[in-house]
Amino acid sequence: MSNTIETEILISGGGAVGLFLGLRLQQLGFDTLIIERNIERSTHSRSIGIHPPSLEYLEKMGIVDSFIEQGLHVHKGLAIGDDGILGELDFSSCPPPYPFVLTLPQYQTEILLEGYLEQHYPGSLKKGSKLIAFMDSESGIKVEIQNYDDTESEINAQYLIGCDGKNSTVRKQLKINFNGGSYPDTFIMGDFEDTTNFETAAAIYLQSKGLIESFPLPDNKRRWVIRTPEYISSPSPEHLISNIESRTDFTIPVETNSMISSFGVQHYLVDSFGRDRTGIIGDAAHIVSPFGGQGMNLGWMDAWELSNTLLSQKKSKSGNFPWKSFSVKRRMAAWQAIKRAEFNMSMGREHHYQAVNEMFIKSLLHLPTKWILPRLFTMRWL
Repeated sequence: MSNTIETEILISGGGAVGLFLGLRLQQLGFDTLIIERNIERSTHSRSIGIHPPSLEYLEKMGIVDSFIEQGLHVHKGLAIGDDGILGELDFSSCPPPYPFVLTLPQYQTEILLEGYLEQHYPGSLKKGSKLIAFMDSESGIKVEIQNYDDTESEINAQYLIGCDGKNSTVRKQLKINFNGGSYPDTFIMGDFEDTTNFETAAAIYLQSKGLIESFPLPDNKRRWVIRTPEYISSPSPEHLISNIESRTDFTIPVETNSMISSFGVQHYLVDSFGRDRTGIIGDAAHIVSPFGGQGMNLGWMDAWELSNTLLSQKKSKSGNFPWKSFSVKRRMAAWQAIKRAEFNMSMGREHHYQAVNEMFIKSLLHLPTKWILPRLFTMRWL
């Protein structure tokens, strides 16, 4: 090994969840190092929704203002059927101070988190380094990493936390089961200039011709999502636009396209979030259908709970990390998020009895208990 690095907590993965956890742990007084295999960040917008519970975390960390300034506030979502608007999901009924969903492309979220880390805790993010292997030692964890210049380093840490995504190296080396599978649904999404009259509202077309979703983004952009009969490996902006324009009143200029991709949807959940001095959170521990925009936020919830538990362990000088109780709590939250996403997705599938489906949606949006739906959609009670 060319050199040995000492740190209290090592985080493998410098995406949105790893950066959030690293910043939170540094603020709590932990010496923390994040390793990230990529040197450059992807500018693909990926996750775009930051829910109220996450905004409350950011406020407690003292960094929410930049997110609020750069993001767009979505106060309601419109449900649209074959004959017009079925109702609306009004987030303004949610508890203050954040009665809205904030939309902000994930790469901008990561840039903000990385900026705070670099400003207040310089050197806590090591790019171009990937975890190769790790093993328990008398004093903690010994981790072998490979750097971008093909040199290798060893890191000694008290804890190792994998925030390294669906194909997590940490999870695989722990040999923790990752149970789940794929749904039959496939989609295309793309970002364009916003030419609608929805302003800051989201819109969901739950029509007999199939699902269309439309979400506002900062800088007068809007994301469009359509359900497809089968997976399309190389989607074109023109294909997406033709589907949207044939079913809405809006014209979308193709030259304003900034992102286009197709995707399938999956659900996975681990048996356990960790063992001994090593754990996993975020997409390394659970995959949720993107409908409802819960994935990144769920990872932040994991990180918040994990950091608080680590702090309690440190203050009490107690023994091993309580992975069993932590896993029970976070597995339940992930399971609920998976079920909520499945419900959201089911509403957009083709139904043989469209009128019945629309009547059901109308009743949900107009019942006296309709105040519950915005809270469920914005990830309360997880």
